[in-house]
Amino acid sequence: MTEQATTDTTEGTTEGTQEVHDVNTLPEWARDKLTKANTEAAKYRTRAKEAASSVRAEVEAEFADKLAEATKAQDALVSEREAVKLEGVKLRAAFGALIGDPDKAKETLSRAEEFAGLIQGSTVDEIGEHAAKLAGLFGTSTTRAPAVDRSPEGGDTALALNGDPLLQSLKSALGI
Repeated sequence: MTEQATTDTTEGTTEGTQEVHDVNTLPEWARDKLTKANTEAAKYRTRAKEAASSVRAEVEAEFADKLAEATKAQDALVSEREAVKLEGVKLRAAFGALIGDPDKAKETLSRAEEFAGLIQGSTVDEIGEHAAKLAGLFGTSTTRAPAVDRSPEGGDTALALNGDPLLQSLKSALGI
């Protein structure tokens, strides 16, 4: 008998949910409860929306100043970067104009950039000291070294026709 009652109840529930599509077919007490539940649910939805709007406004107000400050700092960094980039372009152009020979300017600039890449330090003073130390190690002399006669020893004593050894031998012979 319990099996039959369970089956009947299940079938009745299934049929009942399928047939009840219109609220007007429900009894008065069921319609009142449904209306009351819907009104209460609407009240809670309204409260939830108001609470979310309130919290959103508070959070936006709290972080608006921080966002504006971060945006201002970012803009300052971007403009500083652009100024440094422009200064580098100007220095390269001035360097090329001062040397005159474009090929020689490119070579010298390439060597200078390579040298600058070796310099270490995080402050202006540290960078200056390290650059001076590196310059001392590698030498920064722009004067040319005198030419050396590389003829084999003991045999040929002829001097090269170009270079400082020839000039010095002429000066010593003439007493200059």
